[in-house]
Amino acid sequence: AVLQELGERFVFGVTIVDQVTREDGTSPFSSSSVRAALHAGNIDQANAQLGYRWTVIGKVVGGDQRGRTIGFPTANIMLDPGMEPCHGIYAVRARNLTGNRQTVLMGAAYFGWRPTFDSDRVFLEVFLLDFEGDLYGHELAVEFVDMIRPDRKFDDLDALVAQMKRDSDDIRKLLSEETAVNADLPLLAAQLSGRLYNEVR
Repeated sequence: AVLQELGERFVFGVTIVDQVTREDGTSPFSSSSVRAALHAGNIDQANAQLGYRWTVIGKVVGGDQRGRTIGFPTANIMLDPGMEPCHGIYAVRARNLTGNRQTVLMGAAYFGWRPTFDSDRVFLEVFLLDFEGDLYGHELAVEFVDMIRPDRKFDDLDALVAQMKRDSDDIRKLLSEETAVNADLPLLAAQLSGRLYNEVR
């Protein structure tokens, strides 16, 4: 109503469109519903509303380097305030925006407080499968494909490492067999080809 009033006063057009919803007319699409889906760990629902895979873009920063001592070195990205996806393990695909953007790497990502180690810092930690190299200072685009399991505290380090190996195997299988991708969505098609990130700085 305010825009219509201002439009009449300052002579610009206002077009009111219906809210976008699911095909059955339920569950209106909105930024709030996307955030709610992410907070619940429902990656499929969030991605469907966005029209592309929810993606975190950020520079790799130094962590406590604990991951490399147990065979799972991670690229750590600090998240913006207010970004609160469900804490847990995710299957992701990542691109190095500082390097070759066309190369897509499979990864296991963790978001949470690292309860096994009583940490008070929140990171997005990404373990890239079949990758060796130094990514400090590089900018990564991490695309979330699916949630594998919620966060949990383990009794000891051996139990954590055993679960991480199972998670990595499950993620490798999921991403290797991934075929149900709706590339008819323009933004998703651009994301899959790497064109979505061509202008990212």
